[in-house]
Amino acid sequence: MSEREVIKPERPAVPMSLYALACVICAERFVLGWACPPVVVAWVALVVSLVCAITCVVLRLRADDAPLRLPVLLCAATLAALLSAGAEAARGIAFERAMETSAPSAWTFVVTSGPTRTDYGYRCSARAFRRGSPSATVWLTGQDELESGDVITCVGRYAANEGELGAQARRRGIWGRVTVVLVRSSTAGAGWRQALHNARGDVLSTVLERLTPARAVIAGALLGQRDAMAEIGLTEQFSATGISHLVAVSGTHISLLASMATIVLLRTRLGPRARSAVLLALTAAYVVFCGAPASAVRAWVMTCVAFGSELLGRRSHALSSVGIVALVLALATPGLSGDLGFLLSVVSVCSICLLGRYLSYAVASLGVGLLPRARLPARVARRLAPAARFVCDTVGVTLAAQLATLPLTAPAFDTVSLVAPVANLLLAPVLPVLMALGIVSGCLLWAPPAAQVPLVLADAAGALPLGLLGRLARMPVACVPLASGESAWWGLAWLALVALVVWWPNVNGGLLGTAAGVCAAAVTVLLVSWRWFAPARVCVLDVGQGDAILVQDGGSAVLVDAGPGDAVIAALARNHVLHLDAVVVTHLHDDHYGGVVALAGRMGCDQVIVADGVAGHIEGELEAAVVSMGAPVGEVAYGDVLRVGGFSLEVVWPRQEVDGSENAHSLEMVLAYDEHGRTLSGLLTGDAERDETGACVANGDVGDVDFLKVGHHGSEVSIDEASAQALDPEVSVASAGAGNEFGHPRAECVEVLENAGSVFLCTIDCGDVELRPGVRGPVVLCQRGSVE
Repeated sequence: MSEREVIKPERPAVPMSLYALACVICAERFVLGWACPPVVVAWVALVVSLVCAITCVVLRLRADDAPLRLPVLLCAATLAALLSAGAEAARGIAFERAMETSAPSAWTFVVTSGPTRTDYGYRCSARAFRRGSPSATVWLTGQDELESGDVITCVGRYAANEGELGAQARRRGIWGRVTVVLVRSSTAGAGWRQALHNARGDVLSTVLERLTPARAVIAGALLGQRDAMAEIGLTEQFSATGISHLVAVSGTHISLLASMATIVLLRTRLGPRARSAVLLALTAAYVVFCGAPASAVRAWVMTCVAFGSELLGRRSHALSSVGIVALVLALATPGLSGDLGFLLSVVSVCSICLLGRYLSYAVASLGVGLLPRARLPARVARRLAPAARFVCDTVGVTLAAQLATLPLTAPAFDTVSLVAPVANLLLAPVLPVLMALGIVSGCLLWAPPAAQVPLVLADAAGALPLGLLGRLARMPVACVPLASGESAWWGLAWLALVALVVWWPNVNGGLLGTAAGVCAAAVTVLLVSWRWFAPARVCVLDVGQGDAILVQDGGSAVLVDAGPGDAVIAALARNHVLHLDAVVVTHLHDDHYGGVVALAGRMGCDQVIVADGVAGHIEGELEAAVVSMGAPVGEVAYGDVLRVGGFSLEVVWPRQEVDGSENAHSLEMVLAYDEHGRTLSGLLTGDAERDETGACVANGDVGDVDFLKVGHHGSEVSIDEASAQALDPEVSVASAGAGNEFGHPRAECVEVLENAGSVFLCTIDCGDVELRPGVRGPVVLCQRGSVE
């Protein structure tokens, strides 16, 4: 591609509907997140009206012809949002009060979404109804797999929204959670709903007759059913490579279907209006068939607006269409303002419309700047030009979408993918092929043998790119975890993009290449130092009421237990851990293995290690996570030694095969480090208690140590006086969660260890506790507070 072909695009006009949309979303999120009562909403509306009036007066005084439409529009949009969200909040507050004085068994629930698998069964949204009471949407969780349209009565427990997670649920228009204990009655959706459900099931069963990566992608992208992708680990791979949006039913899929239908319709005698009507009906049926996700509904309505503009003889404007459609949907359904999928869809489309072409131009300029002396024969250059334009356009669109959505995805997932542009280049060309073959297969449903032919072709087409995608996802820095504090900084990405739209500068390829090279070198040095030159350390991570201990030296890192949930992701991120050689699961209690599920797809892990005899008892979510990680399971027995850089971890308990179901089955390991005059010794205990630790001491497997990871979170039976005196740890660290129901760490445990001369620390008070080898004893660093 030559310099003459690299032309800066015109800056797109930003329609007023986007400004109004931003005001509506902010107002609705405020009202619903705080569950504002009507009085508060009324006061906020009054303040907004006064501000708008003052602004209009000031503008009128400064210039007679000052544009007043924008402040008036923003005020009107904000007031409409306050009215809509205020009505929803009032209804939700009244619903919560009604639920507190009644049992879920007195209500009828109409399921409004398909089931989603969770750690505790299935979850779906449902509208709750009772005569004389306000209705509202709630989460239904339980062991029954309910489908959209089902009507049930049940025995269960209601829990109102609490904390930040509760605020997030309210922003989505969801007012609590009902845990279903027993379904008393259930009526499947009747009529067309049931027929649609049956047809969708027939298509899914045909597509997934043989589960392969390509067919799982077809099921997710065409039908919105992503359980098959999760089952074989594709969900984690798509997340790690930043391309989950490719399988979210949206405008891309509707456009593909419309394009295929247009090819057929152009061969008919239908006029433009008739063709448009057929296309709208066909795409509407597809959206309903997929379960009508918000992103697909938005895309279809936008398609209607575009067709309407063309039929009226007006030129369609994508940004205006997006703004108007999203504005109407947000005002009609205030809960969409808190729906992450809806926000990602709107933000990414707007960013692509605003900056996609500009960033493609910047990428092309960068390529020209990096290859100024490349001289290719004219014939070769002409043949390569389409491929070069495709690469530039794909990378530009990917960067526009990823940068704009970072402020949303970084806090939500605490990760950022560094390989998203490459992954998009890899899969973007083949995804339309897979979808087209899936559509053809669906059309041949009446002839099952023929319906399998396109699917076989899809398997062949998707084998190589999806295989390469798996390798890309397992790269050490494919997906970098972010600490919660760090992810907030990604909000600056919006400011940078706004500044870019306002500035709209010419791109100097050579200068941009130099700047990109410097930035890439700096990031590479940082990542390399984190990945392969980490200091020798043991870090007891603050993951709440659970255990997670990081042992790291240089390029080696092992995690002993992973905590109860996804808190381990943020903990590893703030300690700049990018890859794990292994996760050691001391025993099969979820406060020790639960984080392994969160690690799947977010961080590379080479192996999962358990005690001798435990591998055959791994099941459920832990088994699924291990499969999706592609990490083999290994067992260690008494006397085995693990090497982590300069550290050694020797297994001293249990002394026989176990199944991992009890605290007494916990792996206990003696840690030792002795290099360059610096030493560190310790005992890692899992949930083992005084009987197990006492047996290790009595057997001579462990003696004087520098530090003790206190067993069972510091319970009253964690350690006895004799073992504490024999171990004589300078520092003892307990891992527990603030306000836990067990009262950990217990005063009895603290007293025993302090009487033995040990400094007692707990993650509740100190956060992460890091111990490094020292010349005169361990060097202790705390995330919060200090060591006295």
